[in-house]
Amino acid sequence: MAQAQTTPPSAAATTPAPAGAAAPVAASVQPASAARKGGEALDNPYGIEALWKGSDLIARGVLVLLAIMSAGSWYIMVTKLLEQTKMGRHARTVDQKFWASASVRDGAAGLEKNSAYRFIAEAGAQATTDHG
Repeated sequence: MAQAQTTPPSAAATTPAPAGAAAPVAASVQPASAARKGGEALDNPYGIEALWKGSDLIARGVLVLLAIMSAGSWYIMVTKLLEQTKMGRHARTVDQKFWASASVRDGAAGLEKNSAYRFIAEAGAQATTDHG
């Protein structure tokens, strides 16, 4: 069974807050453009510059090593991407030319000179002649 409310709601809950009470909160929030001092940007305590200035020799050495390893990783990724693109192009050539040829030797001759697929086809043809 539901019980009826015997006490009226408090007056504070129904009375709106005065307009002046919200002003201090709104005054403390500043837009990003107002956060500059004299046209100069504030220092970022989490940036690379702050890390470099506030670190010792070991931390700087680690930062340099990480930068070198990052550059090396990017080099490897780009090189492998280019190699994969080249292999994909060679695979399309194999699908078009090699399987349409009359023999393995003819198919291998139709592939690019530096293709890995040509090497495999020539090695297979040579193994067939060597081992019968």
